[in-house]
Amino acid sequence: MNDFLNCSRRDFLQLAGAGAVGAAAAGSATTVSAALSAGPAVVVHDPDFAVPPDFTAGLATTVVALNGDPVRLWRDGLKSQVASGGALYGLTLWADLLIFQGLATELRRHVRVVRQDAQTGRFAWMIA
Repeated sequence: MNDFLNCSRRDFLQLAGAGAVGAAAAGSATTVSAALSAGPAVVVHDPDFAVPPDFTAGLATTVVALNGDPVRLWRDGLKSQVASGGALYGLTLWADLLIFQGLATELRRHVRVVRQDAQTGRFAWMIA
């Protein structure tokens, strides 16, 4: 695995903080720090993409493998967790990111951070 795949939660949150600064500058009412403190985090990942153990350390986190339809997964529980203020993290392909982005937009939640691994084509992202 490369450095991207072994990104620690701290490194990712630092990027999220940078995203929050950009969102605040754009006038967004929801900040990353508020989303992280308001509710539990959920990590959705491509089953071929293992979640690094230190990525979820220290968070009240549920890790869910994306085996099938992302819309069904959203309606079966992710929507309520995000609506209650939790952050949604993803380690997925671009198509799955776009689907979750569209679904989260209905709740006025937006993508705050996106990183792409050039070697695998997978994306690490956060919606808050």
